[in-house]
Amino acid sequence: MIPLDKVLALAGVSPSLSEEQSINTLDDLAQAARAHRLQNLPGLNISLEYHILRCIEELHTSGQGIVMDVSFFQADEVRRWLAEHDGVERAEIVGALRRGRGLVQAVELLAAAQDPAGVLRSFASSSLVSELRSEGKSQVEVISTLGLPVTLYAVEPDRFGAILLNLTGSRQHWERLQEMAWEGGLQLTPNGLFAADGSLTAGANEGEIYRRIGLPFISPELRENQGEIEAALKSALPRLITADQIQGDLHMHTAWTDGLDSIEAMAEVARAKGYRYIAIGDHSPFIKEANGLDQVRLAARNVEIERLNRRYSDFAILRGLEVDIRANGQLDTPDEVLQDLDIVIASIHIPYGQDTKTVTRRLIAAMEHPLVDVIGHPTGRLLKRPDLYMADVDELLKAAARTGTALEINSGPDRLDLSAEWARRAREYGIPLTISSDAHSVQQLSWIRFGLATARRAWLEGADVLNALPFGDLRKRLKRRRALSTDPRNGER
Repeated sequence: MIPLDKVLALAGVSPSLSEEQSINTLDDLAQAARAHRLQNLPGLNISLEYHILRCIEELHTSGQGIVMDVSFFQADEVRRWLAEHDGVERAEIVGALRRGRGLVQAVELLAAAQDPAGVLRSFASSSLVSELRSEGKSQVEVISTLGLPVTLYAVEPDRFGAILLNLTGSRQHWERLQEMAWEGGLQLTPNGLFAADGSLTAGANEGEIYRRIGLPFISPELRENQGEIEAALKSALPRLITADQIQGDLHMHTAWTDGLDSIEAMAEVARAKGYRYIAIGDHSPFIKEANGLDQVRLAARNVEIERLNRRYSDFAILRGLEVDIRANGQLDTPDEVLQDLDIVIASIHIPYGQDTKTVTRRLIAAMEHPLVDVIGHPTGRLLKRPDLYMADVDELLKAAARTGTALEINSGPDRLDLSAEWARRAREYGIPLTISSDAHSVQQLSWIRFGLATARRAWLEGADVLNALPFGDLRKRLKRRRALSTDPRNGER
């Protein structure tokens, strides 16, 4: 049975909820959420109620793949256990999760220890494990207490780098490295890199193996055999964007609409993360279920933002709105209201069953609106469900490049939209991108790590991402686009 406290922790909810509501099983929790008996409790609302249900659904459908928030939650549990285990010198996530893939089939980790077999035995009998599926000399496969498949590998420290490289993959990348080693008179195996005479050349350190083969270190997110070897040989690998380059988060929701926390709470957590700014992108009135803001409430919310901005000298809160794109491509909020905002995100939440051509025209119409800065979750992608809608993404990219509209990498773990494939294409078009959490609570602000992984898989550098800009440069970028867009000398824009 999956422990309730773990599910609630995964959903970012206090474990005391189960005691307060006499909820004893996962089924009890799911039934209470479906009946909307949770959303009016202190510290909960419709957004967190939905997230509880999503977490339960993800655990029950892990056979279709495990999404990033669930995968990392499980991996972090195992890493904490390894950190407290005597004799473990190092531990890393491996497999597709280390490469930043949004869906993985199992959570995989590698530990370095002087007694690898002892670590594996201890883990198999630990409180994190509900079922032992298989065991071997250097690995155990288990079902965790969260109901997820977990594989733990353990090796001696002098083999750690080679095994880390092999287990991270991808298979095609590994095979290319083996070919290059062979051409250089070396042999690359999971046990290490060996010279022609059989002596070990490198094994403990991943970077040293790359260097001996004749390559710079290649970041895990790029190891998909999609041109990274060729770029490395030409010294043309991208300087991938890093977490410390993210200056702010441009899409989040607060308790003014369907978020859980106040603007102040979101701002304080963002400041603690080292951000210099955030944009509050509460919903517009069209989405009634999300308590969207009408003009009166939007004005009141903006007054609160201005009050908070007067308090901060090192941090800024942008007045934003996530406006809905209606079936005909028009926005659900008047221009005179949008003109008074700092940033406007336009999104589709209701597809109306429209075909690809119609949806594409609808999105392009929003891009052509002079006050729209960003298109939110642009392709309607959902990782384990049918996409919300189908659009001609090539046409969207052309329109974004023509209009200068930014496209969002939405970090929601069930979306990751844009995908890495399309974000890389957007970079080739010179389209500005944002990496946004779309957080509905302070806990979900950490979701930006998933969008960052997607951006790195897309070969993005800091210069490609709007919210890697300092605040002054971001404001100039948004203001310049609006000024150019509304200038009658710039044609239809």
